[in-house]
Amino acid sequence: MKNSIQLEFGDVRVKSIETPNHFVSHMLEHIAWRLGVTIALKWQDCNWRELGVRLGTSIGEFPAQCEDSAAIGMIDDGSASVTVQLQKDPASKPIVESVTWSARGEVDLEWFFSLRCEQIENGQPLIALFEGIISGLGGKCSVVIWNLEDPHHTWEGIFRGLGIALSRIFTPLPANSIAVTGDSAKPHARSGDLAVLCASVHEASVQRKTAETAITGTV
Repeated sequence: MKNSIQLEFGDVRVKSIETPNHFVSHMLEHIAWRLGVTIALKWQDCNWRELGVRLGTSIGEFPAQCEDSAAIGMIDDGSASVTVQLQKDPASKPIVESVTWSARGEVDLEWFFSLRCEQIENGQPLIALFEGIISGLGGKCSVVIWNLEDPHHTWEGIFRGLGIALSRIFTPLPANSIAVTGDSAKPHARSGDLAVLCASVHEASVQRKTAETAITGTV
């Protein structure tokens, strides 16, 4: 099996991710989902930085809508903010230190990096993967870890934040209608007085009706 990565804007439920580590695959899934792409990825070795470089290079082949972005990734008790800035001139000298890591509050960064997470003995493989992605993009990134209880959730917050930030740079607005294909043909989801009017990679709209009013919220 040769290492291969294929990305295409489309239905995010169309995915095939095969790596030697389930948690690494899960982090890649976070990025693909928020980027709004289908993904077919096969990776047979544990060179996580090279995997990241290849993935970042593939993402960088999409036309950029802007040069920088920032996002907060949160899940349960884990949260982190991620800022991404592309290099304006790809032909210029590569950025040596592409990612800076920091922590706030009571989070000890080195202790966090030393913690086991699922099938991974410590955070180094995930650091290598993350930094490889930014290197492949030819950009730089700042990660701030805000909260840590379960390292699983904090790492999810980090990669979720990266995926959201990258979507704001690369995902074209037309992907709004193809992120989850088929849903538009179905009746809007409804629970009691609440109805989901639309939900996509860029936008979600919910409406609550009463006998006298209809209030719609869009984010």
